[in-house]
Amino acid sequence: MLRACVMEFGGHYDQFLPLAEFPYNNNYHSSIQMAPFEALDGRHYHSLVGWFESTDPRSRVELDDCLIFVEEPIAILARDMRKLRSRAILIVKVRWRHCSVEEATWETEQEMREQFPDLFEPSALTQNKVKFEWSEACEKGFQELKDKLSSALCVDLTRGQ
Repeated sequence: MLRACVMEFGGHYDQFLPLAEFPYNNNYHSSIQMAPFEALDGRHYHSLVGWFESTDPRSRVELDDCLIFVEEPIAILARDMRKLRSRAILIVKVRWRHCSVEEATWETEQEMREQFPDLFEPSALTQNKVKFEWSEACEKGFQELKDKLSSALCVDLTRGQ
């Protein structure tokens, strides 16, 4: 873990020693049949990190069965092609759950199709077989948006030039 911290953040190992020291001393050691903190204090040591429910939906972290954080893509924002000497690589700009649009990343399309095939399947509305029906709720939302846009303050920046 210490090696990973030094490689990820750069710098000297002594800056990151506390990050590795706590988990090492708080984990079970087969040689003493307990954690070192437990051997010294007679009780299990608890970290000062607070585990609490957050009200911010972006801060909710979902873990898989192995307690590993898996980030999910939610949208393809753009497509591009990178040309190399002998071939071209298709790339896509991906927006991830829990991340803003500014934090979107470029990934290879092939890799994203392999890992997340559902991301590339057309939705019901983009298929030709499904007819879109304009409901009362659609009309109400459209009128509300139209009213707000038409009543918004507009500044003409072309005047005075």
